[in-house]
Amino acid sequence: MNIRLKLSIQFSLIVISILLVFTTSIYYFSSSYRKNDYYNRIKDRAYTTARLLLDVQEVDKSLLKIIDKNTQALYQEKILFYDQNNELVYSTTDDSVKINLPLINEIRAAQTVETNDSLREVLGFLYKYNNQEYVVIASAYDIYGLAKIKNLKFILIVGFLISIIITIIAGLIFSGRALKPMSKVINQVKKITITNLNSRVDEGNCKDEIAQLAITFNQMLQRLEEAFILQRDFVSNAAHELRTPFTVMLAEVEYNLLQERTKAQYVNTLTNLAIEIRKISKLSNGLLDLARISYDNSAFEINTIRIDELLLEICNDISDIKKEHHTNITFKSLPEDDNDLNILGNAQLLSIAFKNIIENASKFSNYNVVDIDFYSLGKNILIQFKDKGIGISPDDIHKIFQPFYRGKNTQFIAGYGLGLALTLKIIQLHNGTIDITSELGVGTTVTVTLPNKASFI
Repeated sequence: MNIRLKLSIQFSLIVISILLVFTTSIYYFSSSYRKNDYYNRIKDRAYTTARLLLDVQEVDKSLLKIIDKNTQALYQEKILFYDQNNELVYSTTDDSVKINLPLINEIRAAQTVETNDSLREVLGFLYKYNNQEYVVIASAYDIYGLAKIKNLKFILIVGFLISIIITIIAGLIFSGRALKPMSKVINQVKKITITNLNSRVDEGNCKDEIAQLAITFNQMLQRLEEAFILQRDFVSNAAHELRTPFTVMLAEVEYNLLQERTKAQYVNTLTNLAIEIRKISKLSNGLLDLARISYDNSAFEINTIRIDELLLEICNDISDIKKEHHTNITFKSLPEDDNDLNILGNAQLLSIAFKNIIENASKFSNYNVVDIDFYSLGKNILIQFKDKGIGISPDDIHKIFQPFYRGKNTQFIAGYGLGLALTLKIIQLHNGTIDITSELGVGTTVTVTLPNKASFI
């Protein structure tokens, strides 16, 4: 069952239920009002007759019958008076009257009784006069009231049935119009395939829920398109980068197999192969690290880290391994509470990120010197890495975080373009930001901002 049919059924059931309650209430209250009103009219007629018969001395039974016959009475009206001995004292009709003792006794016990005899409404009550209790029984047939109720019942039934038909038709039209934008979105989505991910669905008025769904879907398409483009470029660049060392290695091996070589030549060949293997190993490790960060963030353990101590340790490690790289750390501002230097994160990942930044700054700098400024700013820690290197062109600065992307002025320097992509993922994993400003021939400044542990409390 589709949504349109469900909405139509639900809408129809709700409206039909309301109509049913409404029509039933109208019939019930109208019928109750007719019945009460008619009993009151019977009672008024009976009391008037009783007063004339018993209270007015000038009126005897014969005169009262003449008055009753010439007074506008109820249809098939009949009024009976019984004394204490259940003897008939007076009757408005000349017909023989059969005494209904059970009804008389019920009236004496209950004081007032309202009942019906076939289609006639019957009212019985006690009337006291001169310390005597008379039983008065009045009955009549409400021919006009019942006809009106019958006509009302017919009108309500016909109106209810017509309303049901109109409700069902209106429900189908309403649900169709309400879901028309959804159907439009569905038809547009069906046309989107892997070959046209740049297509977008109509966002309508950009306000209602369906428009919000279309906007969300377009945002998802945008992310998917970017992911496919990134994956395509990634695979293409990875294949190209891996093909080069393999080609060099294969050429070296084939060249040496052509004829016997000297020991020195074999050593040179093995040395070249070792260099290419190290390149492949470095590239593979970079690819693996980038893949792990991108697709499985939960695999990394989060601990409390003293960020200033970690930064000092990284700088010392780099200086020990690569003597030509130099770092100068300046603590511009430190907090009063040392706990504000703690962050939540993974020390191994942050070490990779900071080492990538420092090694890039050294590699692309003629001076091999990196100036590091450390700031503690409330609940954030800001670290700036500055070099006086070749800089980055404005055209490249917005693309350098893409895997395998390298600036036009870095082609002569070895590298694969994975370091900054991996660094960005790590900083984002730690809820931080990274910003780069650069000027060609002057240098580059990389600014990393990380929230400290206090910001999560």
